[in-house]
Amino acid sequence: MNKVVTAQTFDNAIIINYIRRANEASLLGDARTIDQMKSLIDSIFKQFDLTGNKNISLQSRKNRIDAHFVNIRNKAIQRSKSNLEIKEDYRLPFGGNIEEFANALIEKAKGVNPNNLKEAISFLLNTEHSDFLRLFKQQTNQLFNILKDKYQVDMFEPLLKNKPMASNADKPRLSNRDKVLQAIKDAHEAANAGELQKVQILQGEVDKIFGMQFDMLTGRNPKLKEMYDRILKEFKSMKDLAAKIQKNPNYKKPGYKLPYEDDFEKFANEIVNKAKASIQNPNNLLDLRNRIEIIIQTGHADLLNNPLLKNDLYRNIEKITTINLDKPPAEKPSVKALNKLNKIIISFEDNNLINESIELEKIFIKLANSIIGRNN
Repeated sequence: MNKVVTAQTFDNAIIINYIRRANEASLLGDARTIDQMKSLIDSIFKQFDLTGNKNISLQSRKNRIDAHFVNIRNKAIQRSKSNLEIKEDYRLPFGGNIEEFANALIEKAKGVNPNNLKEAISFLLNTEHSDFLRLFKQQTNQLFNILKDKYQVDMFEPLLKNKPMASNADKPRLSNRDKVLQAIKDAHEAANAGELQKVQILQGEVDKIFGMQFDMLTGRNPKLKEMYDRILKEFKSMKDLAAKIQKNPNYKKPGYKLPYEDDFEKFANEIVNKAKASIQNPNNLLDLRNRIEIIIQTGHADLLNNPLLKNDLYRNIEKITTINLDKPPAEKPSVKALNKLNKIIISFEDNNLINESIELEKIFIKLANSIIGRNN
């Protein structure tokens, strides 16, 4: 028998997480993932009685979600057929008057969940205004400041149950660290193969990660902004190369020129110093390793194709930092355990064990919050 519940007791933090994942999939033209997220959300709503006038607010939320998923699924299909380039139909609300937008959001949020305006606003932004979050970074920051100053609703802090880390943390050095580096590596391979679309998709993945760094976007993390600018510059050169090779498969890019001739000690010191200057704690070897690898990948990737040059550079970096770039970093036991748990969650979803997946994901979020909180 379906439950009859009030909307006020309905927890949609997990649903918002699924919506965000679907929004990301839409940018990549991935309709399959959108359908999977929709199925997960539907399974949650099936637990409740949405007939008649018993749960009007909950029905309204479900209708908003359904409409949003139709929209982003259509866009995903368009993107998959048109090289990710589709006409953007989103316009700034209230003609760009962000204060009026904030006032309207608050009023609408009161109808969605008056007991948790922050959660309700997050729900509204990620459904009806997901393009606003993606396309208008400056205005998003302005909106969040108005909500915080005028209504004491702090949207800079993620929702508690979805909170991956503190808002002022340098996110790419944590869970998204390896995703950024791997995307750059994969983009190099795609560029050398003349696969322009794949390079664009990979840049989209990196843009999504950095696009959620509100501390960077608001100027509170200039080190991260410098790193992002470096990565964007590299992606531009990779797209240029991919386009040339796509047009002429026989195109040969200019040869790599080694800095400082054969002075690898000077070369290694320059890379290490740049890496240390780009992170908050230069003594954190995991962060330092990640930034060293990004600097090499965004300026000297061609060197890695020469085993002798690569070995000389790596050995000099190891002398300075004790970091051996030939060996993968040791994985912390806590991170290893979380990775295993995440694989189980994915396995449950693949086998349509939806309720079990949802319950396990709740445990996963709590554990991740606890572990990351201690690391910060």
